[in-house]
Amino acid sequence: MSAFEPALMPASVKEQLCRDLLEEFGAVSIRHRPSQGELTHGCLVNPDQHSDQVRNPTASLNYEKLTYKCLGCNAQGGLLWLITQLRGCTWQEARDWLGRETGTGDIVMPLQQLLDYYDALYADTKTRPAPIPVHSASVLDPWLAVVHPWLTTGVEDLGLKGRGIPEETVKALKIGWDPVDDTIVIPHFWKGQLVGWQKRRLSGGGPKYESTEDMPKDQTLYCYDAGRREAIIMESPLSVAKHWHALPVEGTFGAAVTDRQISLISTHYERMVLWMDNDNGGWRALEGTPNTPGMIERLSKYGTVWVVDSPFAGDPGDLDTKTATAVLEECTIPAVNWERPTYLACHRCFERAHQGSCDP
Repeated sequence: MSAFEPALMPASVKEQLCRDLLEEFGAVSIRHRPSQGELTHGCLVNPDQHSDQVRNPTASLNYEKLTYKCLGCNAQGGLLWLITQLRGCTWQEARDWLGRETGTGDIVMPLQQLLDYYDALYADTKTRPAPIPVHSASVLDPWLAVVHPWLTTGVEDLGLKGRGIPEETVKALKIGWDPVDDTIVIPHFWKGQLVGWQKRRLSGGGPKYESTEDMPKDQTLYCYDAGRREAIIMESPLSVAKHWHALPVEGTFGAAVTDRQISLISTHYERMVLWMDNDNGGWRALEGTPNTPGMIERLSKYGTVWVVDSPFAGDPGDLDTKTATAVLEECTIPAVNWERPTYLACHRCFERAHQGSCDP
């Protein structure tokens, strides 16, 4: 295939390509209209010319014809035209390159390679994100031989408390244990590929957490599901793992949240629930600083944002899932009403938060 020809691509591949592009470009209110062979969404080309694109999206991407059209501003063109508008390259450059990279039949260039290519050509080298590394999943095999009890029930005789993560979840998320350095290994998969892992130290010296070099913590979310229209955002992979079996949870790898992660969270525009840790870092993430807007302000333009106003000190991973579910039902409030708590309780004895074990 010497040039990019949409007609030669299978229908399922064209639809997935369009879905991936809309996700990467931060489209809001994506809805499927199979009878029309299209995905409707908020305008990407001239978003500032419209109002309330979350509730009243005006654009559509036809995956049968690979064409874009906005009824609000009349912007329209083919898929390659859309990419040139959003990425700042010429039509011929896009066409020639896609023709070389797409191949034939079911072989389609991975979307991340497309975006990395345009970033390399047209973005400022000081600001573009680094390419996402990919590892063979077989590297995890030596760490999956046993489920470490620290992750699940603990060992009472040894005084080892467990995190209470269901064993089925540990296996599903491929969380392992490296006996060489006595660390819990938390792999991070992005779009089905292993892109790195975190290690949580159980004993010995050194940092409590360490990640593989170039793991895309600032470009991705842990356990992200682009198909969800609602999600609960936490800041720790272990908190996510604790409740993953029962709740639509995703994680940000800490309290520092980038614009790219905000864009990913916004795909859950029907219900964006923020449950950060109840500490200074988590509170700053929500409210921001004098020079930097917080998650609440940055996400509000995409839809209604909610905050879990938990009465308990610590992070949501400290709670069992039954308690966490009750807190979600009773303490989730509109983000505009949220304020830093002035009183926090211990989740074990329900008295004022304290250090150490609870009094008998």
